[in-house]
Amino acid sequence: MSDLFSLDGRVALVTGASRGLGWAMAEALARHGATVLLNARGRDALATKAAELTGAGLQAAAVPFDVNDGAAVAAAIADIVKRHGRLDILINNAGIQHRVPLTEWQDADWLRIFLVETIGYVIAWVAFPLIMVPVTRFLVREHLWLDFIVVYNWSQVLQIGFIVIANGLSESGILPSPLAAGIASAATLAVLGYQWFVARVALDISGAAAVMIVLVDLVLGVFITRVAQALH
Repeated sequence: MSDLFSLDGRVALVTGASRGLGWAMAEALARHGATVLLNARGRDALATKAAELTGAGLQAAAVPFDVNDGAAVAAAIADIVKRHGRLDILINNAGIQHRVPLTEWQDADWLRIFLVETIGYVIAWVAFPLIMVPVTRFLVREHLWLDFIVVYNWSQVLQIGFIVIANGLSESGILPSPLAAGIASAATLAVLGYQWFVARVALDISGAAAVMIVLVDLVLGVFITRVAQALH
């Protein structure tokens, strides 16, 4: 299988990688050739897992930091790009659950969950721009990266807005669920078409190349969403 799907030369960051789903995904990426950077808060557990991969002849390193700490996240990402020159793959797996009845939650519990989920969202938001750095370099469009990313990221705000409105109308009973789902799907397709247009014009590339860029973003977003949903 590894011969059919190669990640040689790619650099991947997996948060929450010391156990469970995070560890399983980190190991799979490493076995397919990626240099995997394992992240979690527990340094000892993380070092053990990184050693397990390197002991098997795979490329891996531990990068412990707390996703609750915005400054630590920014510093870690900057260090990764400095050391490896790129960051191709982000598995935004870190998350927490508070397994007590809702009536027993304290203010600190709400704040902790909010901080983890918010920072996780921010990481997801910056994943695509980071991936596009080597892509635009490959396309010889590196000088157009900033103009492209600014417009492209705002298109995602439109998509999220449409979906939130449709879901709200569905949950309130104003619209039947099938109709709300149809509106959300139509909005998503419209935004994908707009993103294709932005990629083609802002980067001055062919339509086929723009399709590939939109697909990369789409697959990345779906994967991050699925992992986040599995944690709740």
